[in-house]
Amino acid sequence: MSVKLFTKVERYQIGTDTISLPARFSRIDLSKLVNETLELEKHIPFDFIINGSLLRTSLSEYMSTNGISTENTLSIEYLPIIGKPEEKSSEDLPDWVSGIANCERCYAVGCYDGSVHVYNADDTLLTKKMVHKRPIKGIDCQIVNALPMIASVSLDNTLRLQKVENDELVDVATCKAHKSHVMCCRLNPSGLVASGAWNGSIYVWNAQTEAKEAEPVHSLLESEEGITGIDWWKNNVGSGGWDHVIRIWDLETEGMLQDMVDACGGREK
Repeated sequence: MSVKLFTKVERYQIGTDTISLPARFSRIDLSKLVNETLELEKHIPFDFIINGSLLRTSLSEYMSTNGISTENTLSIEYLPIIGKPEEKSSEDLPDWVSGIANCERCYAVGCYDGSVHVYNADDTLLTKKMVHKRPIKGIDCQIVNALPMIASVSLDNTLRLQKVENDELVDVATCKAHKSHVMCCRLNPSGLVASGAWNGSIYVWNAQTEAKEAEPVHSLLESEEGITGIDWWKNNVGSGGWDHVIRIWDLETEGMLQDMVDACGGREK
């Protein structure tokens, strides 16, 4: 029978020619054929897809079951089987993990006991520090002025900023303008950080401040509903929360650029 094997994975492509195969071939036979054709040093198991279905029988059984004539050329897509993920490393942290964020040099973990843990690229613990008095609800990490900067927010109503310097967490500033639990934060490469709170307030701070107790550089009042997500939209801020609405904020005017209806059942504008 005539078969055309193809894959979207470039390094495993074997060409586009039609080949003749025994109808008795199963997935295992086809996988062996691909490995031999590619001359792989280590055997890689492949799965085979015909018309959107995984091949789990011989080719002849599949064609008989689906009413396909053996005179037809069968197009079969193949792809490497993805095995069960292996645990690379693990560590018992002191409390629930409430947030993870990474930058190109490290990643930061925030815990419900108020601690921040920083790991390098090979998963080695660099440093840890008790940062907040109550549970951390959000954390972010970004390279600012060539150093990793970590922002964390908490049920203690604060945003805290630290930089990672000489494998230590060094305090930069404590931001206390929020009057309610702070639920989310996001840094950007220019050194600004936005934070959103349960009472609907949004503030933008300068992460490069020299003041130990920083004041916000922008104040955006959204609504009486809690803010649960925040991010940068080009040079502006996007936010979303319990009112099911996404808003884009203009930092120059501190006004709203766009009030968006999303797929979460929010009101229409």
